[in-house]
Amino acid sequence: MKIFFKKVHKQIDIQFIRGILMINKVDDNKFSFLLVILLTLISTLIIYFRIIIQIEVGPIWDTFDFLSNAMFFAGQGSGYTDLTRPPLLPFLTSLFFSLGYISELPIFILEGLFYILGAVGLYFLLKIRFSSLESFMGSLLFATFPVVLFFTGLGLSDIPSVCFLIWAIYFTVLAVKKNSKLFYFSFLFAMLAFLTRYAAGLIIFPILIYIIINRKTINYWNVVVGIIISIIPLFLTLIFFFYTF
Repeated sequence: MKIFFKKVHKQIDIQFIRGILMINKVDDNKFSFLLVILLTLISTLIIYFRIIIQIEVGPIWDTFDFLSNAMFFAGQGSGYTDLTRPPLLPFLTSLFFSLGYISELPIFILEGLFYILGAVGLYFLLKIRFSSLESFMGSLLFATFPVVLFFTGLGLSDIPSVCFLIWAIYFTVLAVKKNSKLFYFSFLFAMLAFLTRYAAGLIIFPILIYIIINRKTINYWNVVVGIIISIIPLFLTLIFFFYTF
């Protein structure tokens, strides 16, 4: 009888510990979700005032180049273009121009959205190794870093390319640790970063090194498929440049 009660007591203790761990996990998920919401709100507030200031100051010369390219992509060009610049940001801006919203505001808003996505993406990336609070503080540090704030809201490609790079690295780590199919997104975001700012193409080297280091746990077929998917936007861009030049 005593042995029976000991087994029952031990089983109750195990169930109790499991319940506590489950509660802590649920609470951590809720806490993490709240931190993501808070980070999004703070980033949105920062970019809102940053865009307001930039509207008062006006676009800089490089921004006018992107806007001119966007007008060209929208079929409303003024005769001046600089197509040596990366095409993705002007192309996205041209979608607003095609709808009749012709001003510098669309490119400011687009860059602001990328800024917010970059901060949130960095949170998820840091969350892989650190606690929710530590990841939040790291992302907030990125969002409020002077260099980041200086290049945010100008209508340039720096912040959007950084955003794509953050998500490319995040999906690369997840592809190695959880599911190799996430390489589809990893290489695609890396390619989008390259088409946003050509220097960002160097990200392919740390991605390949990380893949080589973890080669025993990777499904290489998914890597090949990811590379093929990433080539599609590059192929479309090359076709455009071929017919344009």
